[in-house]
Parts: sequence; C-alpha cells; structure tokens
Amino acid sequence: MPSAMLAPSRLPSSSTSYRGFGLWHDAHHHSFTSRKYRQHIHTRYPSEESDITAFEEDGLEEPSIQMGRTRRRSQWHRGAQPPPSNSSLGEGDLDIMDIDKPLDYSFKIRDQVWIRTSENNWYHGVVVGQHPKIMPLASDKSGNHEEPTHGAYYMVEFRICNNIRKYFAPLNGEIKPDTEEVRQLLREGKWL
Repeated sequence: MPSAMLAPSRLPSSSTSYRGFGLWHDAHHHSFTSRKYRQHIHTRYPSEESDITAFEEDGLEEPSIQMGRTRRRSQWHRGAQPPPSNSSLGEGDLDIMDIDKPLDYSFKIRDQVWIRTSENNWYHGVVVGQHPKIMPLASDKSGNHEEPTHGAYYMVEFRICNNIRKYFAPLNGEIKPDTEEVRQLLREGKWL
C-alpha cells in the first residue's frame, strides 16, 4: 500500500513530503495539501489569517479545509447578525420614490436585498459575491443610456423554487437594500 494512502492517524506527526503524489501532510492543519499551496502559505505568509486572504487575492484555488474561515462561517449560520453595510447612504437617507427607479447604492457581502427578476417579480435575497462586476448598464427603451453607461453588478442568491445566483445592478433599478422604506414600497405595489 503506498504511504500516501495511509490513514491520517498512522501518518507521522511531523511535516512529511510524499514523493510522486505532490502531497504534504501537516500535523497542524490535519489535511493533505498540494505542494504549490504549502510553498505559498509557508514561504510568504506566516499567520493563518493572512494565508486565507492572500489566497483569495492571488486567485489561487483554496484548500478544502480552512479552519479559521469555517469557524467564522458557522458562527454566522448559527444566527449571528451579518455585518452592517458599508454603503455611503444610511437607511434614513434613501430617497426612493418608485421601486423601479435606479439607485446609487453600494452593497457589501451578506447584505439583505430585494431584487427584481426579468419577469418583473421582486424576491428577497443576499449579496454573495466578494466584489461587484463593472459591466454595461441596461439601456432605456430608446436605446440610449443616461449617465453613467457602466455600473456595478452584485451577485445575489435568492430563492424561487431553489437557490439561484444572478447579477443585479442598482443603477438599473433591479436591486434595493432591505430597508423599511423598500418594504413599504413593495407592500404598496402588492409584492409583499
């Protein structure tokens, strides 16, 4: 039986490299990781927190087990409140007269939002993408754009019959923050 196929309990407790498999076992992480990952985290970044951030910034594939991040995610899923939005507008500062009008607003990951689908139905969702995509905005009926012509699109996960992830732009009027003002407009329009 090859040594890489041994059960983790039978592996040596020190860091060991298994030739031919390109794998590395670290007693601290309790997992097999690729040589590229091992070199990346142990050469450039000394702390576990910076390892995770550095991997995201470099666009490298994440390992399957990341203890720090998993702990934070599980705490959020157990009922802790998501972090507040870093938007430039406060809840009382929103000037929303019509639910379909464009809104200049910045969203953060885990922000609760309302989105309008292509069928003109409104659904509750959560912003799930780390960074918005900058793409051309939808044009008006005459084919002309009002300023600006490009805007931020946020990935939102929402549920119709199963979970769906799509991009929505506030400047297209298709995504709104989950505030009392927005809920009131949705009630008036008979969406809630």
